[in-house]
Amino acid sequence: MPADAVLNPASAPLGSGIEQQRVRNFGLRLAFAVSVGFTGAVAAGAILPFLVPMLALQFLATSPRPMSLAQIIGMALMTLVVGQAFVLLVGVFGDRPLVLLALTGLACFLCFAAQATARGGPAISLILIILVMTLVLGMAQVDLGASIVLVLVNSMLAGVILSWMAHALFPDPGGTLSETLKPHRLRRPLHRAAANAFILLAVLTLCFTNSNFSTAIVLPLTVVSLLSQADIATNTKAIGGLLVVNLFGGIVASFAFTLVSAQPTLAFLFTLLLSVGLIFGGRASDPRRGKVYAGALMIFMIIFGLGVSPIPTTAPESFATRIWMLIIAITITSCGVGLLWRVEEPSRGELSNELPLQ
Repeated sequence: MPADAVLNPASAPLGSGIEQQRVRNFGLRLAFAVSVGFTGAVAAGAILPFLVPMLALQFLATSPRPMSLAQIIGMALMTLVVGQAFVLLVGVFGDRPLVLLALTGLACFLCFAAQATARGGPAISLILIILVMTLVLGMAQVDLGASIVLVLVNSMLAGVILSWMAHALFPDPGGTLSETLKPHRLRRPLHRAAANAFILLAVLTLCFTNSNFSTAIVLPLTVVSLLSQADIATNTKAIGGLLVVNLFGGIVASFAFTLVSAQPTLAFLFTLLLSVGLIFGGRASDPRRGKVYAGALMIFMIIFGLGVSPIPTTAPESFATRIWMLIIAITITSCGVGLLWRVEEPSRGELSNELPLQ
């Protein structure tokens, strides 16, 4: 093997040992987080069992290396401060929705601008999740039995521990990371940030103004997941494929929920989630299209997690209703992307790395 293949796995042949180990361990980390995290949350009686594995997936999918202690402390403080800030916004401006939406739109724009310039890492996705959950559940006055901020902080810390365990069991082989694994920096980040903020704000407005969607956190969470899959920004053909793959994640969640309803045991739940995690996790390890399948796995966790969640406000909703909400979220996102995005074609040096979804 050439010397540069050892230093940079991207230049190594596809069948090289180090690249195979990187791909295999990445997929195994995701499958471990999904199966162990979700099953443990259900066994512990978590009100939102998908939160811990979903946050662990965010941490694992955005970096092949475990977070440092300083990063964890910073993430915990950020979760506490940001969560309390959004709770305060709901308390102060809850009766003035136009002001609340304007402040929310500004926060969304800043987050998406950071993503478009490849800054912030998993912290940005975490802020968007906090924003969505505190605003939607806060405006709907959902009783989680504890402060939503406390639930988010505990889930974040549990997700970090879960990601550490995954890294300890299936470590990255080391070496210089492939360029395709690094965040993509857009050439027109502010335009993309404004478009994404408008799309998410439109969904949040729907949740605030329509009683049928007042507690439908699946809508904005799905939109956040879709918009955060920034790899589609460099390929026009991949946009349709991304939406189809994410819809497939919701369909798999529906099928899995049916199986778990017929066999409601922790052992069967763990086996089922491990199988799904291995299927999606294996494809998510592809450095060219992996983020799309990681996003589809995220959609699976949200839809499936809300199906088994004991949260009172979601109990009357049928599982089919949440699938329709997923379709609505995908439709809104696809229309928003088609109307507002300026899709950036890959540069000549990127053409060999960007492939349409199949």
